[in-house]
Amino acid sequence: MYKLIRKQPIIALVLLIALIWFCWSKIFDVYSDNGFLPAFGLFICFVCFFRALTEMVKRSKAKVESEGVEHE
Repeated sequence: MYKLIRKQPIIALVLLIALIWFCWSKIFDVYSDNGFLPAFGLFICFVCFFRALTEMVKRSKAKVESEGVEHE
């Protein structure tokens, strides 16, 4: 999964959204009375993953730019 996120972040993000959509529907089916808490936890996981993904993209862009400067 880490290699997929690193090489194809868009595909990883689409897969994550599909997984969240599936889990969200299952959570609300099972916990229809108190579905807010598990859904909130899932939302926090999504935010953390998205933040890590954007940080990884920033680092890879900086690495590519620094490599480009060294070769010139």
